[in-house]
Amino acid sequence: MQHHPKIVLLKIGIYQLRPEKILLLAGDGNYTKIILLDGSILISTKTLATYEEVTKVVGFIRVHKSFIINGMYLSQVTKQYVLLTNYLHPIPISRRRRHQLK
Repeated sequence: MQHHPKIVLLKIGIYQLRPEKILLLAGDGNYTKIILLDGSILISTKTLATYEEVTKVVGFIRVHKSFIINGMYLSQVTKQYVLLTNYLHPIPISRRRRHQLK
């Protein structure tokens, strides 16, 4: 009997995505932008808070009221922002959430 590794899929809105394909989720009012590793952007009609718990289980970190990042791609942390591998824009860190990254 052959055992296949379980593939984890995140249900984000109508999309089912492998966590390693997602760089970050960005809140935009009552919508969430899902920024993928290949640079494409998907939109969900749910708020960022909806996805906080489900993404935390697979290594995502809420660093700001508007951002949940994939911890797999975290490359640098400063006092005010984080940098992700394969993403050019710095992501702000809230003072309240900074302790999660230490």
